[in-house]
Amino acid sequence: MKVLLKILKKNVRNSIVCFMSTILVAIILFVFLEVKELVLGTMSMEERVRSQQGVAIQTYMYILLFIGLILISYTVSNYSRIRIKDYGMFMVFGEEKKDIIRMIILEYGIICGISWLIGCVVGTPFVILLQSIFRKEGIQTVQDPCWFLKNIGSTCFYMCVILCIAVIMNIVKIQSNSLALLLNIEQKKRK
Repeated sequence: MKVLLKILKKNVRNSIVCFMSTILVAIILFVFLEVKELVLGTMSMEERVRSQQGVAIQTYMYILLFIGLILISYTVSNYSRIRIKDYGMFMVFGEEKKDIIRMIILEYGIICGISWLIGCVVGTPFVILLQSIFRKEGIQTVQDPCWFLKNIGSTCFYMCVILCIAVIMNIVKIQSNSLALLLNIEQKKRK
């Protein structure tokens, strides 16, 4: 854990970009999940399927998940490219690949957890603002604290799924390459 914190401090500039993109995705997911529940919670299942508003909100949710996956995958790919040298150095110092994989999972778990927490905290004022706008426009909304807590959990779930996919891609890259190739890839990209 101490090594991981030192690595994060050393790579602050690189990890800030990763944190910012995952925080942005967490905020967007949280706000749109909340809007979805606020608006669709007042509709019956039949109205959700038949109304343009219901179909549009559900479609936007899937589009946002896809965009979030692309954004985080790209960010994780760039962050991993920068970190490949560190992973290679750990292998030179005798760390096994399974220990490095554990470190990667822990590192991205920390990024995911902090980003999720910040995303939900920062997204809450936006949700309150949207609720007041909906009320002023006469759009009926659900005001149930259980929906709020459910959306916090759903945001966590979606963030974990997106980051798990990104981590799996990173682990496959490390598992399929030798140490020399990992270090050589980083040197070629710097030139």
